[in-house]
Amino acid sequence: MHNPLSLFPVRIDKFMKPNVVLITIDTLRADHLGCYGYNRATSPNIDELAKNGTVFENAIAQAPWTIPSLASMLTSKFPPELGMIEKYSTFDGQHKLISSYLQENGYETAGFVSCVLDFLTPKRGFAEGFDHYIGLEMIRADEINQHAFEWLDQRSGDRPHFMWVHYCDVHSDYDAPKPFEKSFTDKKIDTHLGKTRTLKGVLKGQTVLSARELGEVITLYDQEIHYTDHHIGQLLAKLKETGQFDDTLIIIGADHGEEFLEHGGVLHQTSLYDELLRAPLIFHYPKQFAKDKRIETQVQNMDIVPTLMEFCGLPLPEDFRGKSLLSAILGEPKKEEDYSFAHLDISSFNLGCEEWKESILRTVYMARTNAEKLIYEPLKESFEYYNLLEDPKEQKNLFTHDALKNRAIKNALLNWYAQMERRPDDSQKMDLEQETLDRLEALGYIDG
Repeated sequence: MHNPLSLFPVRIDKFMKPNVVLITIDTLRADHLGCYGYNRATSPNIDELAKNGTVFENAIAQAPWTIPSLASMLTSKFPPELGMIEKYSTFDGQHKLISSYLQENGYETAGFVSCVLDFLTPKRGFAEGFDHYIGLEMIRADEINQHAFEWLDQRSGDRPHFMWVHYCDVHSDYDAPKPFEKSFTDKKIDTHLGKTRTLKGVLKGQTVLSARELGEVITLYDQEIHYTDHHIGQLLAKLKETGQFDDTLIIIGADHGEEFLEHGGVLHQTSLYDELLRAPLIFHYPKQFAKDKRIETQVQNMDIVPTLMEFCGLPLPEDFRGKSLLSAILGEPKKEEDYSFAHLDISSFNLGCEEWKESILRTVYMARTNAEKLIYEPLKESFEYYNLLEDPKEQKNLFTHDALKNRAIKNALLNWYAQMERRPDDSQKMDLEQETLDRLEALGYIDG
C-alpha cells in the first residue's frame, strides 16, 4: 500500500510546514451543531468550515469530562495510563503533548485556553511544549480571541506555528451574553435554571426539571453554542485577514458532550453514554482536502494527534494509542473499524460528588463500535450492552451472559480494562488550595 502522504506534496523542511490551529470547545455535543443535523442554527461558522472540509460523524471522546479527555486527546494515550483521571490529577512528565513534538520540529507553539478553575493551567502540565501559554479560569471567547489575535499580530519570521484555542463558554453556567441570550427565544428565561449549582441538584435528587424547564435549559445551552460559534468565526476571519487561512490545517473538536436527562442526569462526568462521548470532529485544509466530505467510520479523539503529526511529515511514536486518520481524509478505502474505548472513575473524585445519587457513583469502562456498545462496572461485575443500530439512544440494556458469550466486544473490553486498571501515583496528585476549594463551592461543584 502506498504512503498516504504521497497523495499530496509533503513539506518536510521545518520552515515549510503548514500552520496548525486546533480549536476545542468544552462541553459541546456533536448533535447540537447544524453540520451534525441539529434543527437550530447554532453553528453557522462551524457549519461553513465543515462544508469545505471533512466531518467525522462518529468521533468518540475517551472520557466524559475535561481533564482526562483533553489529556488523552493531546497525547494519544488513554487517561488511566496517563494517571489523569481525577480532579487532583497532573501530568507526570513521562508523556509528551503534541505541542512538544511540534516544538522540537521547528514549530512556534501557543495555547489560549479558558477552563474550569485550574483544570488546564500550567501547574497541571498542559502548558508543556508551548512557547506561549495563557490558561485562565472561565474567560469569555472574546477575551480568548483577543489574546490569540495579539499573538498572531506580533509573530515574525517564517517558522510555522501550532495554536491551540480552547473555548469554555458552552460549559455551565449557561448564560450567553447579549445579544446571544435571545438567539432562540423572545421569552425571558430564568438563567438560574442554567447554573451549575441548580443542575447539580438534579444529580443529588433534590431538583426535578419539568419538560418546560428542561427545554429552557437546552435553549440556554444552545445560545452558548451560538455565541461561541460567532467567535470561532472571528478567529477564522483573523486567519484570513493575516493571509494564513489557506495554508493552515484547522481542526475543530470537543472534549465531551452534555446530558439533558437522556439517562436521568444532567451536565457531564456522570456516564459513558453517547450524549457525553460523541464529539464533533472536523478537519479543514483547503489546499488538499476534499470539500463536504463525511466519514461514518468510528474514530477516537486520540486519533487527532497522530493525524496531525503524519500530516506535518513527522514520525509517529510507537506508544501512541490512536491512529492517523489521514488516509481516510484523503480517500483511502475504509479499513475495518476499530473499537473506541472510554473510562470514568466518578468514585475517585471525592470532591463534590458525595451527595450525588448512588447510581451515578461508579467506576466504568466502555468499548464501542458503530453497531454496539458495552459498559463494564468492575466493582459490581455488571455489564450494559446496547445495539446501537436498533437503539441509538441506548435505552434498552440487552445484556445477558449468553448474549455476550461469543461477542468479540466483551473480550476487547476486558482486555483493555486489564491494561488500564491502575491508580495515579501520589506524586501526580496536587493539593487544592483553599482559594480553589472556595471557587469549587461557588460554582456548585462542592458543598460548603
